[in-house]
Amino acid sequence: MVLTGLCSTNCYRTRSESRTRSVTKHANTKLDVCCRRVQNETMGHRGRKSDPLYRSRQLLTEAATHVDDHGKTNLLGLLDAGDQNGEVVGVWSAKEAVRAINISL
Repeated sequence: MVLTGLCSTNCYRTRSESRTRSVTKHANTKLDVCCRRVQNETMGHRGRKSDPLYRSRQLLTEAATHVDDHGKTNLLGLLDAGDQNGEVVGVWSAKEAVRAINISL
């Protein structure tokens, strides 16, 4: 009986954690789609090494809490240069909000 209770508690945590990762992964995928679309609309081609949005892709998918001050300054500069309409910034903010909600659950 005791082992069954422990197993069901651990299984619940595992399902909850996998749901959190799934929602965060979906938010990161939507952010990536938005970046590719904005990149293609503004530059007329897929991301290249010198393009600001392409260079910011790793910082965008990483959690904002894991990025240091230099990384945040770098990210904001790249977004300012590559995202004139603020679409990527909006999706990035939404992704971070979804991540914060899922962590608090």
